[in-house]
Amino acid sequence: MVDSPERRRDIKPSSPQSKTSEHRPPASSARSLAPTERSHDNQVWRIHIRPYGGLANHQRAYDLCLRDGVIGVGWQVDFPEAAAHNLETYLPLAATTHGEHWASGRKAISKLASMTVGNFVWMRSPKGIYHLCKIRGGWEYRDSQENREADIANVRPVEIREVGTEDRVPGSIVACFRPPMTVQSVTASTAILYTQLLWCELGNEPIPAIPAGMDIFDLLSSEDVEDVIFVFLQTQGWIVRPSRRRRETIAYEFTMAHPDGREAVVQVKTGQTKVDLSAMPDTVDVAFAFQPRGLVTGTNVKACIVQPERIMTFMKTSRRLLPGTVQTWLDAVSLLESRHK
Repeated sequence: MVDSPERRRDIKPSSPQSKTSEHRPPASSARSLAPTERSHDNQVWRIHIRPYGGLANHQRAYDLCLRDGVIGVGWQVDFPEAAAHNLETYLPLAATTHGEHWASGRKAISKLASMTVGNFVWMRSPKGIYHLCKIRGGWEYRDSQENREADIANVRPVEIREVGTEDRVPGSIVACFRPPMTVQSVTASTAILYTQLLWCELGNEPIPAIPAGMDIFDLLSSEDVEDVIFVFLQTQGWIVRPSRRRRETIAYEFTMAHPDGREAVVQVKTGQTKVDLSAMPDTVDVAFAFQPRGLVTGTNVKACIVQPERIMTFMKTSRRLLPGTVQTWLDAVSLLESRHK
């Protein structure tokens, strides 16, 4: 769960400390465990940077993370002078300090400490800007005045690359920011592969190979494919009705209207899920259907099946109209195809 005011005890510094403008706190306030061995490098996480301790200023906490190159959470304690800053001494101190509220803190910090060097971590600013991080060091406890005020005490050193707005973030990763828990793993295989590709793209590094036998439609999420069809049909003169693009209807994803007065519904399926034309309404002028594998059953006199080849051509010739995530996948596929020519 997210750290909340009623479950957190903010530990104030025992004596005033001057604020530091250095990238890292002094060695006396940042002792760390050795970095975890490099295994499971490709694991992906997301973290909420929104503490409620300290000054309870989310933007200030996020800015500190960007400046110091860390991700982190709060759950502050007062370390005795002779105590080493390590998990073995920190955990019992934190349990004593936070009492009945410590269960959620222990869960967040256990996940934070378990991240492997080389793991990727997504975070999102209060202004909705996403950053992608890569773990570069082990767990640290930082107790400078700034860290206490920002309530970022338990940290992991990271390399940070700015992604931008949600347009470049897969829907499955955006969805991971909805649960309140502070730290969560990302398990969707295409989201993990996308994270690796994007990291390399942002750093102008060689991109990893895409598994053999996969094409662009295997890599796009179902939401991405819907967006592509959504944009394609609009270039054909159809106008989507935003409030009618919902999940309440099983037979179609959204409704559209044409300036000439025609009405249409659109059904999009991916993977091995079939489009059932007979389940779509035949009271409209057109029932558009798209399934990249051609898995279409049933009949409908109003059906218009959109062919995958036409959508492939559209994506290549109208790249700039597409969401950022789709553009990234297209670039990766194009680059890998060029390598094999």
